[in-house]
This record gives sequence, C-alpha cells and structure tokens, in this order.
Amino acid sequence: MERIRWKWLPVLLLMGLETAEAARWRISPYLTLRETYSDNINLESHGGESAWLTEFNPAVSISNCQAP
Repeated sequence: MERIRWKWLPVLLLMGLETAEAARWRISPYLTLRETYSDNINLESHGGESAWLTEFNPAVSISNCQAP
C-alpha cells in the first residue's frame, strides 16, 4: 500500500508546477557518425593491430518551447 502512494507523488507534484495553458514541445532527433583510425586498437605494448573504428550515436533532445 505504501508503494502505490509514492508511485503517484511525482505526477502530482508536476501537475502543480504547470499552468492551465497548453505546452509546446520540440523533439529533435540527432545522429552522430564518427570514423577513427587506430594503429593499436587492443592497446598492446608490442605490435598492435590497426583498424578503422566506427561510432554510431543516436540521441533525442526534448525541450519545452514557451511563447515569450
């Protein structure tokens, strides 16, 4: 019973912070692609292996846009 009451507490607190006006939200997806060359990808002390490394980083930014 105690867990159920605490579960709704953040929702109730957030409801008190917002006004009755409709909110505008901006949702912006991002994608970062990076290619890096390393001559020692395993960090070995002698004769390391070289290779190209690819990083793929998706992200989403969500912000509240209020009218001035």
